[in-house]
Amino acid sequence: VWQDSHSGVLWGDRLDNNYSQYDAAAQCNTDEGKRAFAGISQKTSLPSKEDFQKANDDGIVSVLPNGGHWYWSSSVYSDNRYYAWGFYGYGGDVYDDFRHYNESVRCVSR
Repeated sequence: VWQDSHSGVLWGDRLDNNYSQYDAAAQCNTDEGKRAFAGISQKTSLPSKEDFQKANDDGIVSVLPNGGHWYWSSSVYSDNRYYAWGFYGYGGDVYDDFRHYNESVRCVSR
C-alpha cells in the first residue's frame, strides 16, 4: 500500500484479474481487493479520474507497482454513459473506453 503524501489517498496494488467498469468498483471490497491492499482493513473504492490525475501530478503513479496497465476509474463519461474514464500508466493519460471491456483495477482508500 502506498500513500500519496499530498492528498493522503492510500493506493493498493493492481488486482489479479481484469473486470468491466460495471464490475470494477465491487471488486475493491472482495478478498481479491483486500489482498491488493495487503490485508489492511480499509474501506476501499475505485479511484476517480481526478484521483488518477492528482496521483500522476504528485508523482505517486511512477512508484506504484504494475503501473504500466490501463486502469478503470469510477468516472463515467458524461457524453455517453456506455463509456467511462480510465488511466493509462505508461503515458500518465486518461482516456475514455467502452465500459464492458475488461481492464485492470486498482483501489484506493481515503
